[in-house]
Amino acid sequence: MALIAVVGVPTSLTRIHLTGWLPLYWVHIALGFVVIGSFFLRQRLSWQFKSALILSVLWVIGLGGLMTLGILGYGTWWLVVSALVVAIVYSVKAAVLLLIPIIVAVGLAGWGFVTGGLSLPFDANAYLQDASAWYTLVIGFVFLPVLVFLAVASQNSTILGLLREVEYQRMEIERLAIHDELTGVPRAKLAMDRLEQALRHVEREGGQLALLFIDLDYFKAVNDTHGHEAGDLVLTQVAQRFQQSIDQQEGLKATQTLIDVIRQPVVTVYGSCQADASIGVASVQGPGRAGEACGRCDVPSKAGGKKQAMLVETGPVAESAAQRVANG
Repeated sequence: MALIAVVGVPTSLTRIHLTGWLPLYWVHIALGFVVIGSFFLRQRLSWQFKSALILSVLWVIGLGGLMTLGILGYGTWWLVVSALVVAIVYSVKAAVLLLIPIIVAVGLAGWGFVTGGLSLPFDANAYLQDASAWYTLVIGFVFLPVLVFLAVASQNSTILGLLREVEYQRMEIERLAIHDELTGVPRAKLAMDRLEQALRHVEREGGQLALLFIDLDYFKAVNDTHGHEAGDLVLTQVAQRFQQSIDQQEGLKATQTLIDVIRQPVVTVYGSCQADASIGVASVQGPGRAGEACGRCDVPSKAGGKKQAMLVETGPVAESAAQRVANG
């Protein structure tokens, strides 16, 4: 709109030598200043105000041109463009309703010129034979489509932005549904799903799988002594250390490393906190047995043991894992 004001107002004034000074030109100049001022304040203005301003400018220019120049001007085009803008910004129904006053305005202007109530303040033939009149017409027909294109582009950009935001929120909701919000580790549903996938892989490719149930010892004492913020920090750092260790090592090689990282102190603003762990180790036999294995691994915590590793089912994989933990 600012570009239209900068180019359109001077272009409109080039017709003064043909038409003389018309009140319409005062309207164009005033609207030009309003549009330029709004351009510099655009960051502070709501989209509702901007939409209302655009529609007001289109209607003031359109009605002024229609009542002054009749069909020699392009006032009807400005009015039609206002309906297109309403269809883009609001709804097609609103645009159809806006066509009613547009038709009424065109009908009144036509009735006024036909009956003699309205008349051109200059010679129409001289106006049509002057190059500046056609230059003004061309500029008008160029900028009006540009205005529509910009409105469409703005709407598309807004829609795409909203779609991206919705997609991000959907992904975030899905992530929070299967990951712990504090530590980022998988929740039980996702963990069980990944365990079942690992079991199916072992069944197809051969091999064995051991499941470790790690329970932090004396964690309640950390919360009671240093507060829940310190406890949250311990959980977060232990989870991060677990993930880094698992990324760097695979299988049983990670068992001792997990114990080591649990025993590393966690420094907080409330002091240094140190946790330990009780671990249950079980071998998992095949798909569909993940829940059963998890229940067996939970034996140490249910038994009330601290700082111990407990073998809850024999098997070469489980025995090896338990031995590594016990040695730590």
